[in-house]
Amino acid sequence: MRRKAPLAIATGLVAMATIGPWTAFETFAAADSSTRTTQIIEFYTSDACANCLAADKVVSALSDDAGVIVLSFHVSYWDYLGWKDKFGLAAAAALQKAYAKRWNTADIFTPQVIVDGEQSGTGASAPELRQLMAMAPKIRRLEIVQGKANLRIILPHMDGAKGATVWVAAFDRRRIVRVERGENAHRVVTETDIVRSITPIRRVTGVPVDITVPTEMVGKHRGVAAFLQCGKGGKIIAAGSLVLPASRS
Repeated sequence: MRRKAPLAIATGLVAMATIGPWTAFETFAAADSSTRTTQIIEFYTSDACANCLAADKVVSALSDDAGVIVLSFHVSYWDYLGWKDKFGLAAAAALQKAYAKRWNTADIFTPQVIVDGEQSGTGASAPELRQLMAMAPKIRRLEIVQGKANLRIILPHMDGAKGATVWVAAFDRRRIVRVERGENAHRVVTETDIVRSITPIRRVTGVPVDITVPTEMVGKHRGVAAFLQCGKGGKIIAAGSLVLPASRS
């Protein structure tokens, strides 16, 4: 579904059909946890949007791929259809509007996938998502290290980092939602990698550099991701993620 988007970004922001076996993504599954490159998929979705169900399955199939970082951003602008998405974030629509402004379009829509801040589509089929991933070059992988009271985000030397913004997202790995009303009434939806907060941490003046953030930013959520983005709605040049243990100090 599409929604007209005002192109001004809020002040204060730094800024599918059923698929067969997942053999289509074998090319991208070769990366392991030691790889120095990755790809980040921003998935804009809503439990209130029937069109998102197919894309949910396609994107979720990548959730455990070591060479891919998935961040599911739930929007709230479809809540008026009869179901309030409890994972909806105002920041999600703001990020979409930043991309819309960069690409000079008045529309924001769901489902939408954005790969490495460069390639956009619906993600409603595995072939389409595979094509978007092939068109977006892989980016540098960031390392995130957990300490007792903080997280270290390690930015290595890389081109294009000066002036880029470091974003940190806390996410839930999986949640099961029973939708009671609206377009998806009576459906049970399994959500993956749901972003619960997204915060711009700082603008980079030089690399390499280590950035420390308190673990309280993640709260009770199990996952944390960081990415380095050039400008508002710009390309992403590096990203990393870490799943935290269920019991931690």
